[in-house]
Amino acid sequence: MFIMPTGSYSEMQKPTRIIVFDARNPGSDALEPCEAKVSSTVLGGVGGSNPSRLLDPYIASVKKNTRADIVFDKFHIIKKVNEVLDKVRKSVFAQSDKSTRKEMMHKRFLILHRRKNLIEEEDIESLEQLLESNKPLYTAYILKEEIADIFDDVDESRETVRLEQWFKNVSDSGIMEFLPVVSMIQSYLYGVLNYFKHRLTNAGSEGFNNKINVIKRAAFGFRDIEYFKLKIFQRCGGI
Repeated sequence: MFIMPTGSYSEMQKPTRIIVFDARNPGSDALEPCEAKVSSTVLGGVGGSNPSRLLDPYIASVKKNTRADIVFDKFHIIKKVNEVLDKVRKSVFAQSDKSTRKEMMHKRFLILHRRKNLIEEEDIESLEQLLESNKPLYTAYILKEEIADIFDDVDESRETVRLEQWFKNVSDSGIMEFLPVVSMIQSYLYGVLNYFKHRLTNAGSEGFNNKINVIKRAAFGFRDIEYFKLKIFQRCGGI
């Protein structure tokens, strides 16, 4: 089953995604991934007066008409957290003196990277020096690392407790920029917890869509849809 919302969403902003998994046979573990596009305003709850106006009716329809688990992709949740971290970085940068700004310049990628993924000793030292001199940035970075660690955890039984503790840590931090992310996760907690149940993302379908877009751009578009399909099968038939 492939589920995609239909209609024209002219008010949509940058797309983000949810995944729907439909267990066709009762008692079967076989799940088929299904992708649905919604706007970042809808999922993120940032910048919209009524962020659930498109997502909630769609979810209600899925629940009514399918035996589906709705899973919120962890990568898009982490993306929202990184966006908040970058906002904090910009705020700290704007309030810093000239020497601190010079030190922070060109180090954005260090802040957005996971600490465990930094290999070069020089990068690790630069990150630590930057965080030590900026308490709000350090706190925001720790919150980002905490939520990322939660999604890396393989023990499904303790994820609810860990998320609740993360919500408390955000509240205690006083960093208001994180509150919309907390609200988003709390509003759709069932979809977040379903990630820990199924451990699936839509990375595969996004990769496939990227390949299709490359084919389309290389040909400057296709007028014949059947020929377009043929080129897709030719390039992606082995996937």
